[in-house]
Amino acid sequence: MKRNYQKTEYGGVYFCCYHIVWCTIFRRPILTEAMRVRLKGVIRESCREQGVRLLNEQIQAERIILQVETTPKHTIHQVISRIRRNCASILRKEYPELLSRVPSVFTFSYFVSTEEKFPETKVAEWMEDQPRSAEAKAKRREREQGAWRKNETGMR
Repeated sequence: MKRNYQKTEYGGVYFCCYHIVWCTIFRRPILTEAMRVRLKGVIRESCREQGVRLLNEQIQAERIILQVETTPKHTIHQVISRIRRNCASILRKEYPELLSRVPSVFTFSYFVSTEEKFPETKVAEWMEDQPRSAEAKAKRREREQGAWRKNETGMR
């Protein structure tokens, strides 16, 4: 990918390119082909509204992968939140059957990288850490709290 450095009106130069990944709740493969086609349009529109350049998109049954280029005035969290909010809103309105299958469409967590090449191994590790059910999520939370308590008592 050729780096497209931009100049600000005050003499600054920037290149802000991100790989973004987020998955469906409990990593369930709920995104059908029709949903994926619809999401492509929603993502493009959301990026256009924010002034974000969409370089690449892959929408799979259980995750969404984007590569975007943005300006320093946009935080990546703002960009991701707006895209995910728009996607979830459209899916809930146009596909009401989703509401009976899952409590929400996407997880709150996401993966972001500024590496030039897509970090497949890091994404795979992150995906494995995402819970597959509410029970798995509760167990992970208990494990993390137990480790935190152990560290807290060990520090005294």
